Amino acid sequence: LRSVRGASAAVAVQTVGVQIILAAVVFEPGEYQVLGASFALDATTHLFILSILCFAAFTFVGAVLLGHSYSFFAIGLATLGFALAATIAEPPALAVPFLVGAGLLALFGLGEERLRPRLVVGERKYIVAVTGAGASLMAAFALAETYEVSHEAGIISPLVALLVIGFGLVLAIFPFHFWLPDLAEMAPPMLVALILGV
Repeated sequence: LRSVRGASAAVAVQTVGVQIILAAVVFEPGEYQVLGASFALDATTHLFILSILCFAAFTFVGAVLLGHSYSFFAIGLATLGFALAATIAEPPALAVPFLVGAGLLALFGLGEERLRPRLVVGERKYIVAVTGAGASLMAAFALAETYEVSHEAGIISPLVALLVIGFGLVLAIFPFHFWLPDLAEMAPPMLVALILGV
């Protein structure tokens, strides 16, 4: 089992390393077409993608040093894929399902840890927070599209409120941090870093 963990850790770290090299050297800001889908990569998105990949590399190296199970690396790579897809999603409303998926997928990294009673409570609170954030952000994007058409000033206040609620839930900003204490105290440290990084 130790050799499986070592192999999965090596694959995860090498995969992220190759992605960093590709993002830094090969892909420059511009228009790209991958598997029939086209996307524009501007300088800000390019920098954001490099930041996500560097964060993932540090998380995986930390997980190797702390001895996390082999499943953490597979879950981490899948979560990273969702997070990267969210950065290039067009229109931006398509980023929300990817972000919700990344957040929910990260929970699978708990493995056997999930049997602790307080962690189960934290996990359920996190699921509620992430799905609530997704619904709030989707509603905010719908209001933004309505505002683009009508330019009605009364839409701005609910739009801002929905954005604050959505990002507040995901980022555990006061007063939307109800899920963080139970999950952060009981979960493995690198998993908490992965969840908070998403």
